[in-house]
Amino acid sequence: MNVRSGPAEQAKTVTQSLRTRFMFVMLGLAVVPLSLLPVLAGRNASISLEQQSVAFQRQVAAGVGSEIEAAIHGRLDDLEQLVLIAHLLDHSRQEQEVLLNSLLSHERMFQEIALIEADGDELVRVARDEAVLPSDLRSRSDDAAFERSLLTARPYFGPVAFDDDAREPLMTVAYPAIDLRSGRVSAVLVASVRFKPVWSLLAEQEMTAGRDVFVINAEGIVVGHRDPTRVLREEVYLPSGSASRSVGLDGTDSVVATVDLALGDQRLTVVAEQPLSTALQASTDAFIVTMYVTAFAAFLALAAIALATRRVIQPIERLAASAERVAAGDLTERVHATRLDEIGDLGRAFDHMTAELQRTVDELEDRVAARTFELEAAAAAQRSLITRLESQNDELAGVRDRLQELLRSKDEFLGSVSHELRTPLASVLGFASELRDNFDEFDPEERQQFVTLIAEQGEDMAHIIEDLLVAARADTDGLVVRNVPTDIGHSVASVLNQVTGVVNDVELENGVEALADPGRLRQILRNLVVNADRYGGDQVAIEVTERRGRVTLQVRDNGSGLPRDEWDAIFEPYTRSHHREGQPASVGLGLTVSRILARKMGGDLTYRHEGGSSVFELTLNSACADLVTG
Repeated sequence: MNVRSGPAEQAKTVTQSLRTRFMFVMLGLAVVPLSLLPVLAGRNASISLEQQSVAFQRQVAAGVGSEIEAAIHGRLDDLEQLVLIAHLLDHSRQEQEVLLNSLLSHERMFQEIALIEADGDELVRVARDEAVLPSDLRSRSDDAAFERSLLTARPYFGPVAFDDDAREPLMTVAYPAIDLRSGRVSAVLVASVRFKPVWSLLAEQEMTAGRDVFVINAEGIVVGHRDPTRVLREEVYLPSGSASRSVGLDGTDSVVATVDLALGDQRLTVVAEQPLSTALQASTDAFIVTMYVTAFAAFLALAAIALATRRVIQPIERLAASAERVAAGDLTERVHATRLDEIGDLGRAFDHMTAELQRTVDELEDRVAARTFELEAAAAAQRSLITRLESQNDELAGVRDRLQELLRSKDEFLGSVSHELRTPLASVLGFASELRDNFDEFDPEERQQFVTLIAEQGEDMAHIIEDLLVAARADTDGLVVRNVPTDIGHSVASVLNQVTGVVNDVELENGVEALADPGRLRQILRNLVVNADRYGGDQVAIEVTERRGRVTLQVRDNGSGLPRDEWDAIFEPYTRSHHREGQPASVGLGLTVSRILARKMGGDLTYRHEGGSSVFELTLNSACADLVTG
């Protein structure tokens, strides 16, 4: 019994040993590499995507930080221009208050501005949300911004703190006014800068895929965010050093990049973040797909191994040779078994396994090619984004240049307005003081002359202020005109009664009526007549005609006129012609306001120089034409 079973047991042992070794070899060659593939591929993709996300967040934070820093330094430049260009300290307190109120109305980032003497007492203070009376002025000698700027004679940036009333973060900015003769600080401008416009700047940033950007102060309190409720709750966020992975503002694992803004001794930090799950989403998707492919390939490999190990009984030299060629990379190798026994089955199983391996490799190559294409597309999109960012930077540079030009125009405008108001105001004050001090020394006729002069100068100031109000209302779409049938002759006569001795000739058709606002029409006529008197020739004429439903009013003077390229420019706000003294030009807003009112009334105002005369031509709709049409 034992002798007969010996060879069988030996054959069985050899078969089992061969099956075992074959199984382990196939597992080592097929399953283990396929298992390592998704791990290595996923790890490399995660590292690459994380680095790309960090670089992008850093670019976003740097761009936002540059805009915020430029905005805050721009407010310091506004204070500097008040001192150095507008010569704030050389004006009276009333004029200083006007200049500060003008800056407060033009720049929405200012909450409050105060001019403080060297002894700490407030000279002037204006605020956005309250009226400051002289009795409200107080001592600021213990104010940190005032003390630091006074001692160092340098600008000072205070910490960002929350206002108790508005619950809005504010930063104190101080600029010292230095007496050039003594070299000492004679006064300090202290302003509260609002951070609410920074919220709007952050809200305008294009954030996708869960990305966010916000600003924190030195204590980690959020002072700027696209969601104002986060600022109002005074949320705290402390970045974890320079690590790219950190906990975000919402408490989720995120990719974080920070950029510090140095404003004097103060430090603000711009934080840009993106949830880690979003940043690595593409890597996670690729890892899942690779895992499925690997599991499927492993399943096929195990099935082929099980099938092959059951069929290995006879010599497998040919099969080994074919296996060597397959192992060398020739997946087109086939056994082409024709036998119906176990060897034939093993050969067919080997062919099937080789075909499946080739299909799996082809699928992997296709997936790798597709993934490569996706990465190239992502890189192209990133390059396009960088190009757009560079373009936006160029646009921002252009906007900054335009803002600087507007600031220069504003300074020229303030100087012009100050000059225009100072002359009649000085006359009013002089005549009034003379009447007050020497009233009994003048006879009634002389007193009446003084009163008349005071009234005329007051009317000049009223007209200047009316032009300013019209320009301001036009900028805010608050200007309203009332078009009614208006007698042109009556309007011309009314203006000439106010501005006497200017117009030498009037040509007017009787009964000419136009659709216009009577008060605004007189304002236009007065501006044109005064402009001709001041900057035109010594002969001024008015001509009114009515043709084809349109009323045309021309104000002519015999001045030498302007070159063709300045005919439209004189209607721009705050524009002054530099062609030659004595030419028709817009000293302030008179011509600008006149064109605005003309167009509001359905007409237009133009300038030309023809036949040796400067001609301002106002056109309006005829009231008669309107009645016929109706």
